[in-house]
Amino acid sequence: MESILASLYLWLVPLWSALVLFIIGGMMLWKGNRWRYWGALSLLLGAIALIPLPIFTAQKTVPTGEKPQQVIYRFDDHRYLVLIGYNCEGALWFVDNKKNIKTEIIDSFFRLSSFKYIHPSTQYIAVPFRDLSAILVSKDGGRSFILNQMAHFTPGGGVNHSDRPVREDVVSFTVVDDRGYFLTKQGYIYLSSAPFGEYWGRNYTSIQALDGWSTEGHEDNYRNFPRSIPEVKNYTGWDHMKCNWNEAPPIKPNPMYQFQQAVLKWESYTLGAPIYFGLKAFMREQG
Repeated sequence: MESILASLYLWLVPLWSALVLFIIGGMMLWKGNRWRYWGALSLLLGAIALIPLPIFTAQKTVPTGEKPQQVIYRFDDHRYLVLIGYNCEGALWFVDNKKNIKTEIIDSFFRLSSFKYIHPSTQYIAVPFRDLSAILVSKDGGRSFILNQMAHFTPGGGVNHSDRPVREDVVSFTVVDDRGYFLTKQGYIYLSSAPFGEYWGRNYTSIQALDGWSTEGHEDNYRNFPRSIPEVKNYTGWDHMKCNWNEAPPIKPNPMYQFQQAVLKWESYTLGAPIYFGLKAFMREQG
């Protein structure tokens, strides 16, 4: 019953309002030139009164024209990564609401990694490319990510003198105590250079390769390196990146729909008031 009455309301109020205005406009035009402008105005208002009819109803919302954006990873309750783009690929932003930080990490082509990702570290932020060709890093808590200072796997610093692990072999990437650790299915660990100096966090090398190296020059960043991944306790962030492939673009209220509703409301309390309040009274009696 309510749906029937709602449908009657949407049809009868605009039609009745338009009919009254058309009659008034026609009578003014019939009276002669003295009333023709007022008659034309009434006819125009009559046409506008038909705009809220269901056959003309516009969509409530329309796309803003911007690309879809979604949170793909949360470090904690106030720090997270936002991806802007279609099909889980696009620009990547770092956000820290508590410190009012919003930084564009890279403006396009970023794709998510599928391995386990644990990141309690707050000063050193490390975000790997899907193909492990580089790691996007910040050493100031996410305030800046310098693309020409991305971290890479050390040439020849992998197992058996390889450069980097095979992406499908990576089990997890843990960033803790301002240092990153990749773990592979074979149990190999690739860790970043220690958190000091110019080369802090910019090179990732396997422990197996380090065992056969001397530590000279910037390799001081690998002196007394940890032999295992530190235990992470009480971590509140996500353990994987997440993305909705079909994420819809942002929307906004449709101005045309808002105008139609404004006209309908005006009609309901003026020319169409007898119908509007009559239907409301009938509904109260039925209820």
